[in-house]
Amino acid sequence: MRLKQALNQKELAFCIHYHSLQNPREAALAAGYPADRAARAGRALLARPEISAQLAALAREEEGRDLASQVRAGLHRLAFGSAADAAKLLFWEEDPGPQALEGLDLFQVAELRRGKNGVEVKFFDRIKALEALAALDRPETTAGTALPFYRALLGSVEQPAEDGGRDD
Repeated sequence: MRLKQALNQKELAFCIHYHSLQNPREAALAAGYPADRAARAGRALLARPEISAQLAALAREEEGRDLASQVRAGLHRLAFGSAADAAKLLFWEEDPGPQALEGLDLFQVAELRRGKNGVEVKFFDRIKALEALAALDRPETTAGTALPFYRALLGSVEQPAEDGGRDD
């Protein structure tokens, strides 16, 4: 029987980052876990009851969290999150298969295309995400005045081609 233990500083940092990012690998990296073990460490931490309890406490603190807070978290992740997993796609010579793709964080990816010349990855515009975050922090910004920034962010991604976006 495992006794309840207080979380150490790294585990608490993981909880805070996971609460914000909702991504175990990125949260583990942000908390200081080594990159080569971050995904595994994140999953292992999420399986621990004391981590789950801390995450539940964080969720209770923000019980009234509205859509604007969730949008802010998403914009923060777009602006500052890692695109390393998406970049891996560019260097795979063979089809990676669904299991390899399942472990990748593709939050930064706006569009993926596979053509004759390989894989084309289109990312969301980080600058527009930063502009939207900055606009949300201005006192005069309300949901109505920030809406054009969200539309601009969505508009930064080209519409898929009529042929379904395939080059082949």
